Amino acid sequence: MSDYEINVPIPAPYRPRLRANLRTPLIMTGVFAIVAIGFTTLMKTVFLRFFVVLLDAIIFVLAIILQIQWASKEEIYFITHLKLSPEKVEISYTEKDDLHNLEGKPDEFRFKKKEIMGRTGSSYQQSYLEVFHQGKLIIRQYIDEGWSDLKFIEIVHASQN
Repeated sequence: MSDYEINVPIPAPYRPRLRANLRTPLIMTGVFAIVAIGFTTLMKTVFLRFFVVLLDAIIFVLAIILQIQWASKEEIYFITHLKLSPEKVEISYTEKDDLHNLEGKPDEFRFKKKEIMGRTGSSYQQSYLEVFHQGKLIIRQYIDEGWSDLKFIEIVHASQN
């Protein structure tokens, strides 16, 4: 393992980060719901109009619940300090707003960079870094202020050398 150190100041407490992460997806969900309700004018019967509005409301509520769940999963952890050396690995991170420190030997840690589809439904891929300690997933750090795809690649590369 080669020497590598990074310090990233936490951009904001957990709740403001969560709200900022939810803003765009919730606006998009609301716009789609309004457009879907607009199609009720094309319906010939009252039952179909009622059914489409009801179905739209149910899908809107489910979409909001899923967006909140996904966003909270992305914002739970934030790595503020990471130091890799041949003798020791040190990680400081927040879980919501609680600060945690983790130390150990390099062979106890494993770092993986993974990619998933973006949760806004677009075709872009979103990267995240998984940190395993003694085979157990401890942290999943998503791209955020101060964290980029390039930093994830650097960490994985430094941990393998």
